[in-house]
Amino acid sequence: MLVVLVIIGLMSSAVILTFPEQKSAVERQAESFLKSINSVSESALMGGQSTAFGLTQTAYAFYSYSPQGWKKQVERPWEQNTKVEINLVQNRLNLPETLAPLIVFEPIGLSEPFTLILTDMSNSASKGEGKNAYIFISKGDGRVVMRRKT
Repeated sequence: MLVVLVIIGLMSSAVILTFPEQKSAVERQAESFLKSINSVSESALMGGQSTAFGLTQTAYAFYSYSPQGWKKQVERPWEQNTKVEINLVQNRLNLPETLAPLIVFEPIGLSEPFTLILTDMSNSASKGEGKNAYIFISKGDGRVVMRRKT
């Protein structure tokens, strides 16, 4: 009987240790943003029409271009306590007050090279491990990669 309890205890410990760690709201948003921005870039290439994204300190949006001009497809707010920075060719860009297309993805697979940094400024992120930052990098080839910086 005691052996059975020990085996159950060991198995429970193994299961608990394999549970994934809880992600912060900013980390979940960073992963979602990466999927969305690469989807928008691929849409330009596959659909043959320019797409873009724009951002402010509080929100971001994705756009598509038609003969009538830019049309907003999706707008989402940044998570609370998120600091947003964008650099174009090593120059920090002041974020606009209103959403408008900023980085364009061309149908030929090119875009403006940029670096976008999302920093989690919440108290929970700054305890123990320091602030988490998620860096999105595009070299102008229409592809965006994300790195985590702690």
